[in-house]
Amino acid sequence: MNRWRTGIFAAAVATGAIGFSVAMINQALAHGSMQNPVSRTYECFLENPEHPTSAACKAAVAIGGTQPLYDWNEVHLLNANGHSRDLIPDGKLCSAGLDKYKGFDLPRADWPASTLPAGGPYTFQYKATAPHRGTFYLYVTKQGYDPTKPLKWSDLEATPFLKATDPALDNGSYIMHGTLPSGHTGRHLIYSLWQRSDSPEAFYTCSDVIFGTGKPSPSPSVSRSRTPPPKPGTCAAPDWLASRQYSAGAVVTYQAHTWKAQWWNQGSQPGTAPVWVDQGGCTPVSRSPKPCTAPTWSAATTYLQGNQVSFNRRTWQARWWTQGEQPGTAQVWDDLGPC
Repeated sequence: MNRWRTGIFAAAVATGAIGFSVAMINQALAHGSMQNPVSRTYECFLENPEHPTSAACKAAVAIGGTQPLYDWNEVHLLNANGHSRDLIPDGKLCSAGLDKYKGFDLPRADWPASTLPAGGPYTFQYKATAPHRGTFYLYVTKQGYDPTKPLKWSDLEATPFLKATDPALDNGSYIMHGTLPSGHTGRHLIYSLWQRSDSPEAFYTCSDVIFGTGKPSPSPSVSRSRTPPPKPGTCAAPDWLASRQYSAGAVVTYQAHTWKAQWWNQGSQPGTAPVWVDQGGCTPVSRSPKPCTAPTWSAATTYLQGNQVSFNRRTWQARWWTQGEQPGTAQVWDDLGPC
């Protein structure tokens, strides 16, 4: 911990503000995404991060790699505090302005879409891997929306068609009963904003939908194979890293075995923690490292959440503000792999 952060921590203890530090730790544990109608990130995760089937999800992986799919429930801003429109620029609503998720901002008309009735009552489901108090705001694009153009705030109706504060949690999902907006036909997008009331953090999702007269698309089921294990004998999943956060269903490789997470975890070693289920032995495969395109880490440089650096032939991404904390020795840095 550098001197600045040590001083802040000491001051917090001296003033009795240690609760603030605890709140910041808790803040990082809130995660979720729209389940029905399914969001872009969750849909691509369900298709299998390593081998997505839809053209749109493949394109997202080509731009941002597979990790954003494993982190499908982390499209968030820590300090939104009700100012999302001011913080997220046009064209970057689906990524919340985070470079990590820029593949989900791609303007295209072939994103997998849920079929919804043209109006009437509807039950929305939001997968909550870490529940928290807060309010959900659901917006829909205006009639005439063009999915082949970057999504702007002005493309959304001015007011949310559904607002739900602290909705009921059922089997790991928030349940919100509402009425689908009338006067909408064809392909549209439903944008959700979950503003927490116990912290300034907010989460965002983009769900592609088609309004029509057909039967609604079923909600993604927990019985659906969210991340099919790699083919027998091949260690195709990413290597397990103690510093990385893993969501339920994430698949990793560790000690020549493939492991699948049963719930969110971080630092729980496969083979010693019940969160990981052994999917069987596998043969490690060599992967050509990506080029080190991120700037070289410098102890004198200040880094913000989402900034990436190169250090010791690996790429690292900052989880929050940092300066002087060396990648590989501090929890602030997520290891994105060799380069």
